[in-house]
Amino acid sequence: MGERSMHQPGWLGWFLVFWRFMLWISLAVATYQALHDDPALLGSWRGAGMLGLIGVFLLAYELFERSDARRTGRWPVPYRQVLIYMSVQTSCALLLLHYSSGFVGVTFALMGQVFAAVERRHWLVPIGALVAVISVPIGIDEAIRDGDWGALGGFVLFVAGWVGLALFIGMLFNERHEREHLIAELRRAKEDLERYATQAEELAALRERARLARDMHDSLGHALVVVNVQLEAAQRLYAVDRARGDASLAATRALVRDTMGELRRSLAQ
Repeated sequence: MGERSMHQPGWLGWFLVFWRFMLWISLAVATYQALHDDPALLGSWRGAGMLGLIGVFLLAYELFERSDARRTGRWPVPYRQVLIYMSVQTSCALLLLHYSSGFVGVTFALMGQVFAAVERRHWLVPIGALVAVISVPIGIDEAIRDGDWGALGGFVLFVAGWVGLALFIGMLFNERHEREHLIAELRRAKEDLERYATQAEELAALRERARLARDMHDSLGHALVVVNVQLEAAQRLYAVDRARGDASLAATRALVRDTMGELRRSLAQ
């Protein structure tokens, strides 16, 4: 499926604003939690690194949203562009999760954004990458080693819920784009049919003109030749036999009347 340019409805603009707002809230809450749990971050190089990672994450987010594909509503976004964006954002998220598990919220915001930008067949890689990032700070590797199936089950349910929500959002965007693509194709088909109908009317008019020209050539042209011959014959007959000359003129007038009738019938048709 190729890239398509779509008109962005008003509700989608508000939804994207809401999504951005939730991302900022998530980052603010996670930052507060990290500073509350470790006050030493304030004024330290580690704290500056955390703020730098947040800045990089937000900058990448805004650059992606303002890219040509997103601004023009083109869908799907080129997959290579999405992969590069995912690499930057998952790296930032992975490092931020070492400061606080509260930064897990940004990964789910990232899920919804990515799933809305690519086709369904490209969802597997983002899901795998984000689930892998989430599993690190939660300690899934330790739960597997310790055989803590309760923790594993809770993690699976937690991730399944968030991934399901992100997939639902992505499906809404995918179906919207596919529906708009179908509408655009139907509109193009309608325009093509109208153009073909116009061409068919013009072709029919040309064929009718050609038919009329043939009829006029065959009937009127032949009749005019006969009329000319009969007039010449009548002119000669008047010199020797006026009665026969009158008869020839009468036959000529009858021929003219018949030809005029044929011509009117052709024009009427």
